[in-house]
Amino acid sequence: MVRRRDGYEQKMKFITVAATALLAVSPVLATVPQTAQAASSQVAKNSKGTITIARANEVITKDHNFIRYSWDNPDKDGWEIKAGVVTTIPGKTINFTGETMMFQGRQYLGVGYGGYVNSYTVARMNGNNTLMMASNAYIYNKNGKRIKNFRGQKKLLKNHIVERTVSDKEGKGKFYYTVNDTNYTVPSRTIKGKVYFNLGGGGYVKAVNVNRANAQNIYTTAPITVKMMGNDNVVHLYGKKYKDTKIKLKSDQKLIVDKLVHIKSLDTSDPALFYHIKGTKNDWVMAEAITNVNFQMGVTEER
Repeated sequence: MVRRRDGYEQKMKFITVAATALLAVSPVLATVPQTAQAASSQVAKNSKGTITIARANEVITKDHNFIRYSWDNPDKDGWEIKAGVVTTIPGKTINFTGETMMFQGRQYLGVGYGGYVNSYTVARMNGNNTLMMASNAYIYNKNGKRIKNFRGQKKLLKNHIVERTVSDKEGKGKFYYTVNDTNYTVPSRTIKGKVYFNLGGGGYVKAVNVNRANAQNIYTTAPITVKMMGNDNVVHLYGKKYKDTKIKLKSDQKLIVDKLVHIKSLDTSDPALFYHIKGTKNDWVMAEAITNVNFQMGVTEER
C-alpha cells in the first residue's frame, strides 16, 4: 500500500487531475464556489461577441451576489436554475457584452441583464479557442520582438483569457489538453530557445505565462520543473513496487522530471504517481511530495 504522509493528502487530490488523459477523469471539473463577499472590482470595455461555456458555474452580479430564482437574459438555452441559483450550462454559447470585472482575483465576463460569468469556465470566445494567463505577459512576433499593440492590448493580464485565432489539432503534441477523453495539441513555436503559444494574427505569448487552454489544464510530454513540498527521500521503482533510498531531497528543492508513471496496484483512494528525475537511471520522487512550478505532466506510463 502506498504510504501517505501528513499534509500530502490535499496534494494527491490535485495530482489526480494530472492523470486526466489516462484515468478518464471528466473534463467538467468543480470550480471555486462564489460567495457574496465584497471585493474591489474593475469594469472595462472589450469587444462584444459570444462565449462558449466549458463547465457549469453560478452567474453573479456586479456586487458579487448570486442571481437567484429568475433572470431576464433571453439566452434561454445557455443557463438554468439549479438549487435556486442561475447556473451556466456546459457546451452552450451565450452573448458577451464586452464588460469585464475582477472578483477574488478572477476575471468575470458580462453576459447582460446584470450577470457575469467566471472566465475560468469559458472555453471559446467568438467561436475561437482561448488561453488562460497564469501571469502578466507581453505579446511577441514570430521573431521574438515585442508587439506594443496587439488587438488593442499592450500586454495580457494574469487570470484573464485571450482569444486564439488558430486551430488545435487532435492528438497529443508537446503541449496538449483533454476534452471528453480526446487530446488536442496547443500550437507552439520555439523562438530563441523559448517556447511560445500561437495566438494567431502574428502574435505569440511565452508558454510559461499560460496555464490553461479552452478552460482545460495544459499538460506536456516535455520535461517539467517541480519543487519539493518538504524533506523526502528518493525512491527506486522495481516494476510495480518501489523502495526508499537514503538519498535526501530537501524542502523547496527544485527538480527536473521527465516521466510520470502510474502504478495501479498501489492505488488507494488516489492514484500512486511517481516522477522520474531527469538524468538519473532509477531515481524517482512520489508525486504527492512535490508541487509543479511550470506545467503539469500527463501520465506517460501505466503499470
